This record gives sequence, C-alpha cells and structure tokens, in this order.
Amino acid sequence: MMPQSPSAESRKPRSRKKYTAAAAGSTEVGHFKTKLSPEDPAESRSRLLLTVVIAFRDGDFSVRLPVNWPETEGRIAETFNQVIAQKERIADTATRQSTSVGKEGRLKQRLALPEAVGGWAEEIDSINTLIDDLARPTTEIARTIGAMAKGDLGQSMELQGDGRELRGDFCVRRSL
Repeated sequence: MMPQSPSAESRKPRSRKKYTAAAAGSTEVGHFKTKLSPEDPAESRSRLLLTVVIAFRDGDFSVRLPVNWPETEGRIAETFNQVIAQKERIADTATRQSTSVGKEGRLKQRLALPEAVGGWAEEIDSINTLIDDLARPTTEIARTIGAMAKGDLGQSMELQGDGRELRGDFCVRRSL
C-alpha cells in the first residue's frame, strides 16, 4: 500500500493575517511570544529575529520583521521579509494550482511567477514538470477511452512520454 498524503481538510490552514513584529515591549509573532528589552535593543532585535525565523521555518509565512530597524539590521529585516513574501507567493500559487489541476481537471494549467529567479524559479519549474509528468498519462488514457467509446478499437495507448517509457503505477501490466 502506498503512503497517503494528508488531505486538505487535515492540514492546518495558514492565516491570511500578517503579523509584523513590534519594535518594543512584548510582542506575539505567529504562535510565539517574545519579550523585548528596552534596555538592550540589539538583544531584543536578535530575539525577535530568532522568533520570526523559527515561525518561518515552521511554515508560518504571515510573520514579518519591522523595517524601521537601524542601518544593516533594517536591511536584513527588509530582505528577510521579502524572502518570506516570495515563499508565501509560491505556496499560494501552488495551492491554487492544486485546486485548478487536481480538483477542477484543468490539466494544461501551470504555475507562473515571472519574478521568481534562481532556486525559486527551479522550484516552480519542478512543480510544473511534476504536473506535466502526471497529466500526460491521464490525458493519454482519456484519449484512448474516448476513442474506444466511439467504437474505435484500433487505438492504442502510448506507453512512452518524452521518449521515456512510463514506469511505476502508470504502467501496471497484468495478465488476465
């Protein structure tokens, strides 16, 4: 038996509310609470940075750092916020594709994030390649069944895609 991925109902939905970390006092970032020290602002910023990094690592893409930090720390906060926002865009786009391709059957739909570069673009390309590889046999099966339903029993199903033989669960051969 193949392992099953968790259903959409069993996955915890991400909150759409953005949490921007405060610069002073006590603040809650995602599901973390951080104590900030007015006596040592650098320590407070480091603690807040760690809290946001942990939330991001745990899949909370709603957290943000304040961009009013001084000098280099402010640039780090701004850049890290951009990284979180990019990952959030990719996750949101993949979620929409899951519905469009998987639930609505739009097998020609693909992810598009033109601003994605480097590893982000590779992630988008990998997801699109996965969709292509899964859609091709499905489309071929539909074509073959459609032809058979019209009485064309001479149609056969291609057992290759992109010059590669189909493998695994796509190509189960059993004798009757």
